[in-house]
Amino acid sequence: MRMSFFCCILMAIVAMGCRSNDSIDDVDVNEDKLYGDYWAEYDANTNISSFVAQLRVGGSTGTTVRLTGGRMTVDGRPMSEHYGDSSFFNARGTYYFLKQSGIDLQAYYELAWDRSDGGRVVNQIEMPGPVEIVLPEHDERIPRDDVVIGFEGRELTGRERVTVGLTAEHPEGRGGRRTITRSVTAGNEVVFTRLEMQQFLPDSVVTVRLAVKSKVSPDEGHQAEGGRISIRYLAESANFILGN
Repeated sequence: MRMSFFCCILMAIVAMGCRSNDSIDDVDVNEDKLYGDYWAEYDANTNISSFVAQLRVGGSTGTTVRLTGGRMTVDGRPMSEHYGDSSFFNARGTYYFLKQSGIDLQAYYELAWDRSDGGRVVNQIEMPGPVEIVLPEHDERIPRDDVVIGFEGRELTGRERVTVGLTAEHPEGRGGRRTITRSVTAGNEVVFTRLEMQQFLPDSVVTVRLAVKSKVSPDEGHQAEGGRISIRYLAESANFILGN
């Protein structure tokens, strides 16, 4: 069992390391046969939306494509070109990035790739929000018993995964933080058991964070090599104080 665990870790590291960070120009490749990797996030805590787009030759781990004759846009706004190793987005090599602040959440975003040959590929990104955290009814403190964290907003379609995390600070400011998480793919609540809540000290301030994630295939432009669109909505966080 111990060897199997470390073998899994090693395989994951090797798999990540196999992603090429080399680049080739779009005018030198067959644009009908590119893998498309797209990523979108909206954070309700900061009112910031972020987008990443990356094209590869030879599948999901192949050579990245630099757009010298084309461009990437989100709702008509140009994405900037970057090169390097972004662990946050898991994007190595050449990729395209756009961050927007102060723009309210939209139900849909249009991510467009204008090809070097004059073609245009448009993929519509549906953001799984807005979603609000619903805390249990309480006066001043929530008992360290079973705690039900609800959420309301857009209905889940079965393609999303909702992850709720509880992070507690030491009531006297000493020591580190402790976090517990749970995920669901259906319903509108997550239950943390009494045993889990007993890991936190009485009078701890608990921060509730909620993320809705989904992955879909691109609608256009990547029929030959495939692709994915990873989407994440971060709900506005909430807080409560634990009782005994």
